[in-house]
Amino acid sequence: MRRYDEPVQVQIARVDGCPESEVPPRRFIWQGRVYDVDAVHDRWVMRRPWWRRALANDGGVWALQPNHLEEYVWRVTAVARGSTGSGVYDLARGQDWRLLRVGD
Repeated sequence: MRRYDEPVQVQIARVDGCPESEVPPRRFIWQGRVYDVDAVHDRWVMRRPWWRRALANDGGVWALQPNHLEEYVWRVTAVARGSTGSGVYDLARGQDWRLLRVGD
């Protein structure tokens, strides 16, 4: 899998009574293309390294808030609109959505 760490816009599937952190992505926009999620393969929680944020130029103030240290990662299969092939994508949701990895 190739590593990225780029911001993406994500639309989630609304599920009544479910916290947003547990609701899977339905589609996302990356590099100007829309990708529709076909399947969710896995989901896990990843802790961000607070010590890196604490040393950041902005002071890393949010690093001291525990709810900002966790990212929810979704491994999905998705297809870009107008394309026939699918890929595997790792999407992370912390303060914002990011694309972490891509596999063909």
